[in-house]
Amino acid sequence: RERRINFIYRLNKKMTYDKEAVYLAFPFAGEKPQFRYEIGGGSVRPNEDHWPGGCRDWFSVQRWVTVKTETAAVAWSPLDTPLITLCDMSPGKWYDELPVTNGTIFAYIMNNYWCTNYKAGQDGDFTFRYSLTSDADMSPAAASLFGEDVQAPMRAIRLFAKRDQQTLPSSMSFCEVEPANVMTTTVKPADDGDGIIL
Repeated sequence: RERRINFIYRLNKKMTYDKEAVYLAFPFAGEKPQFRYEIGGGSVRPNEDHWPGGCRDWFSVQRWVTVKTETAAVAWSPLDTPLITLCDMSPGKWYDELPVTNGTIFAYIMNNYWCTNYKAGQDGDFTFRYSLTSDADMSPAAASLFGEDVQAPMRAIRLFAKRDQQTLPSSMSFCEVEPANVMTTTVKPADDGDGIIL
């Protein structure tokens, strides 16, 4: 049993050339929220881990964002929209420090603000997917496991062996990885055909 909620938003949008943006809000309640989000090769806490002058209006997310309050924590994973804002739909304010006033994550799903090298408007049918889980606390390692499972779930492939009798147990693990903060992200046959690469 897995503690997980999946959200699927379907949008049918008409074309407009007026300036617009579309956000989906995920408001998480709790006192003194603290955010952390995954980037390539690590995770970042807004304000604490940003260089002076770094952008605090939009954040590019790999697989997860966590919101931790005094009583609980949430890990949120966007499958289709990696750009977010936090606490407020705040584009273009160029904060020196992000005012963390609430635990809301805004998925920034589309806009037509830009004048060049950008589509003048969006129209059609769109699907946006998100997943979340919660716990009393949410470490970056736990959020990474959740985000990896959401973004690239393990695939099960059934093979039918031509054997007269079953000699293997009905279920077993192909491999185990230790310690718990190490993740297997790829399993593939070796290019030379001799073995398996993990």
